[in-house]
Amino acid sequence: MTTNQTPSRRGVIKGFGALGATGIGATLLAGCDFGGGSDKTTQAEGVGAAATSGASTADGGVDLSNVQKGRKVGLISLDNSAAAVAVGLQGMNALKKTIDWEVNVVDIKGDPSAVPGAVSTLLAQGAEAIMCYALPNVGLDQAVKPANDKGVPVISLVSGRFENADAVADFDEWVSSARTSLYTMQRMEFAGEIALLDFTGLEATAIRSIVIRQIIDRFPDVKIVEDITVKVPGQLQDAHDRTAAFLGKHPDLKAIWCCFDDIALGANTAVKESGKDVFVTSIDGVPTALDAIRKGDPLAATCYNDQPLLMRIGVSLADRLLQGESVPKVGYQDSPLITADNLPAAGELPDGFITPFWQG
Repeated sequence: MTTNQTPSRRGVIKGFGALGATGIGATLLAGCDFGGGSDKTTQAEGVGAAATSGASTADGGVDLSNVQKGRKVGLISLDNSAAAVAVGLQGMNALKKTIDWEVNVVDIKGDPSAVPGAVSTLLAQGAEAIMCYALPNVGLDQAVKPANDKGVPVISLVSGRFENADAVADFDEWVSSARTSLYTMQRMEFAGEIALLDFTGLEATAIRSIVIRQIIDRFPDVKIVEDITVKVPGQLQDAHDRTAAFLGKHPDLKAIWCCFDDIALGANTAVKESGKDVFVTSIDGVPTALDAIRKGDPLAATCYNDQPLLMRIGVSLADRLLQGESVPKVGYQDSPLITADNLPAAGELPDGFITPFWQG
């Protein structure tokens, strides 16, 4: 893989530097002593607000100044009620007003079998490009083939790699999950009981699941006492109920690792209700998760996936493809770890962040 890093104000925690995918384990283990920003206690909407406000044409290193106006595109999402998806759609809504695009969104409400119908609907509406947002990639190659047959570009946004995608833009889940997992291990002092609340229906969450298990395997004194696949949709309530049910069974439980923030927020509420000294970690960095960290809740750490920046990348890829340009087949956006020590104030991003965007 080649690396084409475009620095901006988003990205990796200052203590990490600009990380590549190689050698991350030792670097991350050394980099979890986070400094700075601990006095920032102003109430905030979270990093998501910063990502959608005051965007310049080069925001996040993605220049949209030459995007052709008046495009009509479609976006298929797995579940608009999921917090990370909602943040991304808010970013797209703000963005489309600036670029004068019509973006028709089809929410398949957690049912992957609805993707072919969504593709047909968007093509009938005259979509010039189709974005697949947070969809399971199994079967997507065939589901989007009607778009391929009509020469309509297909862009995968956090939907992983599949044969008929013209371009893929993802977060670097291998790195972000390593960050969260290693933070969890360090805070547990590399020993004790942990519960995993999982969902492997997406390539992104499947990678997160692989990484946490690989890292736990390196520490023989860490024991998984609960390994639960949470129901999606309905993940917040299901995570709450499952957590409440097992907390009493494990008086020595130290931590709960969650594969994304909706699940973590459900677990967070259950732990608060129980009064137990258990911390929660996650990935996505949605505003409600950042608020929980700010309040000193059990939810202690998450990796920030910049969903609005992902929308900018999706728009750029769609526009370039429609203009007949060549684009990178796969790109990976970085996701910094956020804790109480580096949580930004309202409307800001954490100090010292840059965004490597790996193109492959």
